[in-house]
Amino acid sequence: GPLSSSVGWLGARACRPPLFLLFPLSCSFVLMRVRATLASASVVAALGLVIRSLTQVLHRLREAEAAGAAEAARADAEAARKHELACELLTLRNLLISTPASVETRFVPAPSDVFVVGYPRCGTTWVSQIVHALRTGAEVEKTMAFGEISEVVPWDVQAEACGQRLNSPQVGVPRAFKSHETWEAIAKGARYIYVARDPVDAFLSCYEHLPAYANLPDLG
Repeated sequence: GPLSSSVGWLGARACRPPLFLLFPLSCSFVLMRVRATLASASVVAALGLVIRSLTQVLHRLREAEAAGAAEAARADAEAARKHELACELLTLRNLLISTPASVETRFVPAPSDVFVVGYPRCGTTWVSQIVHALRTGAEVEKTMAFGEISEVVPWDVQAEACGQRLNSPQVGVPRAFKSHETWEAIAKGARYIYVARDPVDAFLSCYEHLPAYANLPDLG
């Protein structure tokens, strides 16, 4: 009995690992758990950073989309304004082209003013656009900020009837005007660009253009 108990106790003691071996193993296990915890925390932090970054990107995209929509709305409104004003100017010119008020003017131009002159249908509108582009430095926002060219380059004998003031400042310097008046009738004292065209072409263009412009029946 006592001998066998002693042998059993000695055998159990012999099977247990020494304490000096268990301590390093325990430390290694704890370190592994700590590292795993830190790694998990790093992953969570990284995911949080990614989510915040994506949220910021989406927010900026929404802001850009809203700004683009607002800019498009402003552009549409400006285009509508130009179109409406152009139609109003053209309608007034067509209705008043032959009235006494439309050809009466007391305007005295400045020496720096520029008149684009010539017979109708010879290219005065086209040259007016060129003059306007040159005086605005070909900046698109200024050069194309109109619905109809006479909004920025008034037609001398139609300006008053269309609610324009010839003596008012213009969007560019020098001031520019369009005219089909003869030399005897045109305002004197400015500079003049004369636009000429082959008479046959000018006559044909006028023949095709006049009915719609002056509210005449189709000449066939």
